[in-house]
Amino acid sequence: MNKNLITSLALVSLLGGLSPLAFAEPTLYVERAGISALGDKVRLTRVPVKTTDAHGHYIDIDLTFKMDAQGQLTTTTSVANSILAATTEFLPGDYDGGMPYNCRLGVGNAKGGRVSGSLTCPEAHYSATWMSGPVKGHPNETKLTAAGIGALEGAANVSWGLGGSTSGATNAPEIFRKSQIIAAQQSGNALSLTAYGEKGEVIATWAFALLPR
Repeated sequence: MNKNLITSLALVSLLGGLSPLAFAEPTLYVERAGISALGDKVRLTRVPVKTTDAHGHYIDIDLTFKMDAQGQLTTTTSVANSILAATTEFLPGDYDGGMPYNCRLGVGNAKGGRVSGSLTCPEAHYSATWMSGPVKGHPNETKLTAAGIGALEGAANVSWGLGGSTSGATNAPEIFRKSQIIAAQQSGNALSLTAYGEKGEVIATWAFALLPR
């Protein structure tokens, strides 16, 4: 199943599961979410939601696809408030970024008590580096500040950096083929990189799973 089809199925499943009044108030802006797919799961990261009082927040939506012996497809959906979680405890090792993207993460310590991470994905011709800690004093402070990253809720608790292609040709997801601001997050054995645009908007998310040693 190709990535475009998976994404389409995810959106159909999500929109089909909403009531007819779901887009009156509050309103979801699914097109602004980061989208990643791995195995039988699709994640919509930081979906903006406008509430009735004109304020907004973000949610994460996970869709899990199951196919029975007759080829019938079903989905389950889970929704949670999206937060920029603290991510200083990265797990070094080999990660599966979706076939054929096998990657290796190295972790170290940097000046000022910051934790650094470096991810390389040879088959995808992709690499990314990041550091924990506040935007002020970050090695990429100028670029992060210009994009308004420091104003994002919880930004000081997220590891920020840059990621992009290591060659002219790449197998990496299209949005990661050029140098992008990225936020790295670790939750258990799951690693995710979220790409941000020049105005601090979420563009896409790439999910990785730590492989057994």
